Amino acid sequence: MIPGMTDTTTLAAVVGSNCRRIREDAGLTRPQLSHFARLYGLAWTPTRIGDIEAGRSELPFSKVLALSVALDVAVRSGLGPSAILHEDGTVTPRSRARVKLADLVAHDGYISLAPGFSPTGDAVAKVCAGKTWELWAPDTAETVED
Repeated sequence: MIPGMTDTTTLAAVVGSNCRRIREDAGLTRPQLSHFARLYGLAWTPTRIGDIEAGRSELPFSKVLALSVALDVAVRSGLGPSAILHEDGTVTPRSRARVKLADLVAHDGYISLAPGFSPTGDAVAKVCAGKTWELWAPDTAETVED
């Protein structure tokens, strides 16, 4: 995190917000996502998904990975409406793009991962997409011993 910057978001809030956005963009309901979550070992009810989407539930990394698979399969299933009908009468086809782990952690601000470690959402998404961390080591006078 840049010194002086204190505006951070929890990982739970970021994952939850992105889960909701992806689900709604695909036109899926919470019960539909709950069905797909159960297929991948997540015994989640629609209420539990609501708690996750509201950022009220910290998920272990294993569950975030399973959620990314469940969302990907759910979105590609085509269960949601195939198009969005706008108030002006225009129709926009819904995207059925693949859902990647990086999509769940993407964020415009800083994400609090541990005390004193809040990288940018962009950095977290890049790492989840297979890149290496591009962070500077903090200045320290301490010596690391083997």
